[in-house]
Amino acid sequence: EGNLLDLTHFPSNDRRERGRMLTYGVNWSRTGPQGWDSTLTLGQILRQKNHVDFSASSGLAGTNSDVLVAGQLRAPSGLALTGRALFDTDLDLTKAEARGTWQQKRFGVGASYVWLDADADEDRNDIVAELSLDSLYRFSRHWAGTANMRYDVTADEAAEAGIGLQYQNECVKVDLSLSRRFTSSTILSPATEMSLTVGLLGFNASSRDKSYTRQCKD
Repeated sequence: EGNLLDLTHFPSNDRRERGRMLTYGVNWSRTGPQGWDSTLTLGQILRQKNHVDFSASSGLAGTNSDVLVAGQLRAPSGLALTGRALFDTDLDLTKAEARGTWQQKRFGVGASYVWLDADADEDRNDIVAELSLDSLYRFSRHWAGTANMRYDVTADEAAEAGIGLQYQNECVKVDLSLSRRFTSSTILSPATEMSLTVGLLGFNASSRDKSYTRQCKD
């Protein structure tokens, strides 16, 4: 989960952590006979030296990092729940995220929630809490519609919303979207944007969606 087992936890490869370091963790998983899958992970990093370059809310400050708790649940009906959280030594929450999705053959819906503690080192003077909703409905083999919304729970106001129309076959994917940003700041003002994206397919052999693959019949 995350970068718990990485040799360095800085975002760039040119930075290294010095001194001895021990990472421990426990992972539990279960696959049920009816198609239910569930996992639970706990982990922490213990260091010989304290790295002052890590911010307080990163979960990596101090000689003992915050405890990572992560879990996932998948059901055969297409429902999936995922959650991750960081707790400090006093069991106070510093960061958390959760996502739930329901995927069916013709449609899919999802919801995400993110909570970040205030941290001046990350240019975040207030607590951030956001709720995001997204959905997709497949009208036919090639056409699909999308909708999304992001809500600022801390400010109690909508932050962004959008709708889109997609066309896809085995060779090309065209995405037409319309979005509206409601929030404003000293450098940004509410605005509406329209975008058109064209992607060429067929170059990625690891594509998961095989419904557009051509089938030859006698």
